[in-house]
Amino acid sequence: FYISPKNRVIITGELKPKSKFLGNSVATILEGQNRVRLLDRPEDGEYTITMPNMFARGILFGKMLLELGDISSVRCPRTNLSCDIEFKTKGWLSGGYNAVVGTVKGPNGTMGEITGHWDKSMEYKDKSGKKQILFDAATTRVTQKTAPAEDQQEPNESRR
Repeated sequence: FYISPKNRVIITGELKPKSKFLGNSVATILEGQNRVRLLDRPEDGEYTITMPNMFARGILFGKMLLELGDISSVRCPRTNLSCDIEFKTKGWLSGGYNAVVGTVKGPNGTMGEITGHWDKSMEYKDKSGKKQILFDAATTRVTQKTAPAEDQQEPNESRR
């Protein structure tokens, strides 16, 4: 459970990680989903999100690196909007790291496509060909975590 009253967002969910050994790699399969409520847009309802799987490559030899792979889905049953984003893993001989491609669909079919790299920038192109940047890691500002002082926290809080 996460809540940000200032940003008017509530996130609830559960993730059940399962590990697999894959020779020179380890995979963490993330089962479960998160539910996101945007409080400024209550008419849109709740969005369900599944997470991509994570891979640690090169654990025995070679350069160790982390990758995301497989599909992450975002759905809003109330509006019938959905987005399937494929996190592409690098192939043996071709491809690159951290690439994403996705399709945004609405009640009347495909609305647009998402392309890019999740660690650099991602853009959205609608049916008419108009493009806009969804995310740009170079200009994104990192916000530091904050927590109440220990004496102001509940006894069972993980930050104690």
